[in-house]
Amino acid sequence: MHRVSLARLPIGWFGLSTMPRENGGTAKILRFIVVDESGAVGKIAGLGPLEADALEALWDTSGWMTPGEVQERLTKDRDLAYTTVMTVLVHLAEKGFAERRKDGRAFAYHALQSREEYAASVMASTLKGARNKPMVLTNFVEQLDAKQRTQLRRMLAE
Repeated sequence: MHRVSLARLPIGWFGLSTMPRENGGTAKILRFIVVDESGAVGKIAGLGPLEADALEALWDTSGWMTPGEVQERLTKDRDLAYTTVMTVLVHLAEKGFAERRKDGRAFAYHALQSREEYAASVMASTLKGARNKPMVLTNFVEQLDAKQRTQLRRMLAE
């Protein structure tokens, strides 16, 4: 049995989940997502800073991106080789965060989930493994502001 811990940070969530390995086994991964008021992700455990930045670039577009397009977005703040970006994107695909398809001689990539879908999946998997689900939900709702609670009530009533 695998336990999942949940903690609410000022602007984020973390939880322990499992991820399938290529050899058929599973790996335990601590997933950590920090979301600021704009919805931007600050850190995702299991990903290095460059991988998280590349995932952000994929999330910022609705379509497929080539390594060159991702490189262009990432090199605004730093100098990165095309091959480095290509390797990072391959890692994102191997870790299940992105999908790739052949696009001419190269591959194109897109995120498998949106930011919002990813945040919801982290919350759902964390709740799934919690021992006291009602208490977790109570603590979660108590941390919502009035506008968020109103929105939640409206959604639950539908």
